[in-house]
Amino acid sequence: GAGGSLTYSGLNALTLNSGSGNDTVNVTATGATTTSLNTSGGNDALTITSAGTLTMNGGSGADTYTVNFGALSGIATQTDSGVAGTTDALIANGTGGVDAFALTGTQLIRGAETLNYASLETITVNALAGNDTFTLNGNGAAAALNGGDGADTFTITSTTAGSAVTLNGENQADTYTVSFGSLGATLTMGDTGASGTDAATVTATTSADTLTLASTSITRSGETVNYTGLETLALNADNGNDAITVNGANAAATVDGGADSDTFSVNLGSLAGGLTLTDPSGTDTLTVIGTTGADTINLSSTQVTRAGDTVNYGAAFEQANA
Repeated sequence: GAGGSLTYSGLNALTLNSGSGNDTVNVTATGATTTSLNTSGGNDALTITSAGTLTMNGGSGADTYTVNFGALSGIATQTDSGVAGTTDALIANGTGGVDAFALTGTQLIRGAETLNYASLETITVNALAGNDTFTLNGNGAAAALNGGDGADTFTITSTTAGSAVTLNGENQADTYTVSFGSLGATLTMGDTGASGTDAATVTATTSADTLTLASTSITRSGETVNYTGLETLALNADNGNDAITVNGANAAATVDGGADSDTFSVNLGSLAGGLTLTDPSGTDTLTVIGTTGADTINLSSTQVTRAGDTVNYGAAFEQANA
């Protein structure tokens, strides 16, 4: 129907109920203490830029919620009462400055701003410019965390089963820190930035771990971390009698066995970035295996080389086989 406007003031609470069409709701400010948005049916688009305490429910249909952080003075709460099978998406944008985001299975927090969320299929967080930080301790939907310009830092301790997570620091030197032990879904570090030295550190548990490093992934007992676009990669096995297999590396890789007695097995042929092995204690064993072709392998007291492959290892190893 025809458009119109409504002027209001002095309200404590404001409720907006739209119809069953594909509605667009833009909230740039509200004059009420609390605001409730209900868009009923349809594939609705709700954009929040500035608000006090606010709730929003897209209802049925595939709904998109866009929240621009920076001017949320109250707690924002998103729910979606639509039927299963539709794709409801949250897009959260940071500021042009330094943002610190924390994502859990039910909340996205930036400083003093809090967004509660539920019944989503996808979450995208764009930090935009600035040296931003992301902390992930669970996610209630498949999540994509994008750093934008700036030297960004990602710390990952937990992902939720069935909800994969992708990380992209984009431009400048980004840092990724990942802990094995509570990764219920696949985590992908895919840095597409053309500038800066991007570095990742992946740490196993204090128990006896079985770890495999390949050209694009690291695995531990059902947990998978994929990686691309990195310049350096550190894998720390931590405590425990660990079994570590290296089948490849597309970044300059360092693998540390940690405490206790560890077993390393390195398959030559795909170590494009070079490999350094360290192990500070225990009785540690290193086995280096050539390819199925005709190999020329050189072994010294600190290094094993083959055309295109270099494995550096220190005196901490009690036994080295090639």
